[in-house]
Amino acid sequence: MASVYRRGNMWWIKYTLAGRLIRESLRTSDRKVANYLCRKREAELAEGRSPLPPKRMDPSACIEEFLEDTAIRKKPSTFRGDRHRTQEFVKWSNLSSMRQITESMINDYMKHLVQERGLSPFTANSALGVVQKWLTWCQRHSPPYVVDNPALRVKGFAKELNPPRFLSPEEIEQFLSAATGSHLHAMIATAIFAGLRVSELRYLEWTDIDRERDTITVQNKHDWQYKTKSRKFRVIPLNDRLKKILVPLAKSEGFCFPTPEGNRYYEQPKRAFYQILKRAKLKGVGWHTLRKTFGSELARQGVSLLKIQKWMGHSDPRITMQHYAHLSPTFDEDINKIGKSVPA
Repeated sequence: MASVYRRGNMWWIKYTLAGRLIRESLRTSDRKVANYLCRKREAELAEGRSPLPPKRMDPSACIEEFLEDTAIRKKPSTFRGDRHRTQEFVKWSNLSSMRQITESMINDYMKHLVQERGLSPFTANSALGVVQKWLTWCQRHSPPYVVDNPALRVKGFAKELNPPRFLSPEEIEQFLSAATGSHLHAMIATAIFAGLRVSELRYLEWTDIDRERDTITVQNKHDWQYKTKSRKFRVIPLNDRLKKILVPLAKSEGFCFPTPEGNRYYEQPKRAFYQILKRAKLKGVGWHTLRKTFGSELARQGVSLLKIQKWMGHSDPRITMQHYAHLSPTFDEDINKIGKSVPA
């Protein structure tokens, strides 16, 4: 039987487990909430679910179990990223037990990533997100490997948002001209005129392009264990200029943009891409810049943000608004309404 008691402004709970008297803070000053948490703890004990983690749970073994349990729901790249980030955290903190993880430790790790390793706040926030997911899994495991998830109380760094880098119409022509004759020419053109992510380009097949309806379908690939970012398909109209580039290369099946050896790209092509970039005399351009160019050009030409969201596959319309609304040609018209009612 568990019971609650007050210590200062906070409510605590005490109960006996395996002959030991356990006391833990409920982290609330509300009596009703404390009673609810007490009943919840009693239910856990009645079901045989211990709220205490094993005394010497090895963090590395815990990571492997977490990865194995969640692998089926992740892309290979996500799986590799989760493994790297959790192992980096454990290595830096020199953990020997899951019980050693504290909020201050995670805060110090975030500072280490930015101040000592020189990583961007965005990258540090991504690392924090993985640690949060890992510890949430540990907390929900039966029996739980941690009682509490201190990572959820750690705040990430504030995001610094700047206008996205995209190619101007002159730079588009410059880049495509430099890519002419390269095996990446069609791939680059598809990124610019259809807005596909580089992972979507790598898995795009000729059967995804309907030349009668003039559409490109971005969809999940079951045979190749590829899933789109949102796990949803989308259909993009085939741009006339892009159609002229793709039609002469079209085949009945297979990948649209294979390597020179005829295989699928395992990772995004970098070396040949940067050689083209050098010939075009452009800087600060990556594959994702081409996708942003697609959205930016549509917004600049007055295409509705709803269409841009649909064609780019943004799950949240706020993403589209945040990155492309300022490019709309009608964006600033209302500014001139200020002062019209005031005599000059």
